[in-house]
Amino acid sequence: MLIKLPFDGFYESIHDSNIDYAIESLFQDEQGDSHVPESFWDKYDQSNIQIAYSKLFAESVQEYLQDECNHFVNLTFESMTSPKFYNYETDVIYCEIPESDVIDIWKLTNKSRLSDVATERHTSRSGFCSFYDPDVTTWGDVTTWDHNQLETLLIAWADYYGDDSIMDDQHESIESLVYDNLNAECKAMVDGFDYMAVAS
Repeated sequence: MLIKLPFDGFYESIHDSNIDYAIESLFQDEQGDSHVPESFWDKYDQSNIQIAYSKLFAESVQEYLQDECNHFVNLTFESMTSPKFYNYETDVIYCEIPESDVIDIWKLTNKSRLSDVATERHTSRSGFCSFYDPDVTTWGDVTTWDHNQLETLLIAWADYYGDDSIMDDQHESIESLVYDNLNAECKAMVDGFDYMAVAS
């Protein structure tokens, strides 16, 4: 089954800042000052980095659920999509989740809490038109739910709305994935950076 993870996207978010910080770290001198050359940004392509980051985010969500909810959920990164324009949408991370895990989560979820979350997320209001009935009892068997409905279930079970702090302990991993997914021209700039020469 396909589930959408609670995720704030990359546009002007903490996740975008995490990637920028990792890039700055690659060009730091001995004093910790960053010297990213302007030519780096001219050649920079973030698409592969964002996909790698999304995979790490999915892994972090899985670890969070096991730590906070004391229950292992098998989440396998499926894809990350980005909107053409960020006016009304943001980046979305999808994962595969076994039907058996969905059933387990359903059994573990407080149904009153689920009803509240469904009402909060799926009630139409000014500027927002919901495509779902806010009454979760009309949604049918949980094994027929789509990715948005399963996101609602995940939020209700784990009380997880996409907490920014989930990536707080991943700075080294983020720096590594940023470097590994740079294009050849940008990676050459990092490899050729002389922090001693800059410091002097």
